[in-house]
Amino acid sequence: MNFTMNYKITFSVIFCLAISIVPATGASLQDLNTEKEPFVFYTSKESPVGAVVEKRLQEVFRRAGRFTLKFVSFESSQRALVMANEKGDGVPERAQNIKQIAPLDTENLIQIPESIGVSTLNVYTKGVVFSINGYKSLENLRNGFRVGIKNLETNMLGEITMLPGLKRLFQMLDDGRLDTVVALNDSIVDKIIKENHFSGITRLSPPLGVFPTFCLIHKKHEALIPNIVKALKDIKADGTFLQIEKDILKITAQ
Repeated sequence: MNFTMNYKITFSVIFCLAISIVPATGASLQDLNTEKEPFVFYTSKESPVGAVVEKRLQEVFRRAGRFTLKFVSFESSQRALVMANEKGDGVPERAQNIKQIAPLDTENLIQIPESIGVSTLNVYTKGVVFSINGYKSLENLRNGFRVGIKNLETNMLGEITMLPGLKRLFQMLDDGRLDTVVALNDSIVDKIIKENHFSGITRLSPPLGVFPTFCLIHKKHEALIPNIVKALKDIKADGTFLQIEKDILKITAQ
């Protein structure tokens, strides 16, 4: 074997090795999905609005790589966030500024830069009706809300009561021990009021806040973000995003 042949063989081996160690870019969920372990999202108590977000995520991951998703719910949204940060693969939805207002609880989580939903903060009272004009409207009142709603924990004024469950808060409102309850999820509130026969409770207007929500995933899955963003944009463009909401809320209302 002459020098020229040795050179060709050596070059071919080096070239093949070089190709094999070039890092993959734009890795798909399917490339990284072993299908052996589900992608675990930690979330707060189940609700129709939460079901909408979960269904959207299932469709997004199906289009992007057919991951098996698992949703584990907790009574406290704070606990769900901590668990997602420490042990899980992600949290379905949080406010856009969650990493600024809860940096320690989200240090291992990365926000997907495309919204997954919208949340509305509503104020409920019993007897007294007034217009909402930001948090200052509540500064002289006894206000209750669920533990883990970071925007409220950061911005709420007045005398504050935080509990893990909405039922107890509305019981306190009904008993006159609170002036307001501030809550997400109209459908859950309506169910609590109906099932417990609370009367005279009014939802004030306008809402205290309306804001987009975003999914967060653990930093170990950072390579998946471009595919998730693309799939999210796709389901918005073809109408699936809104159709999922219509279908689930229609079923819930029946």
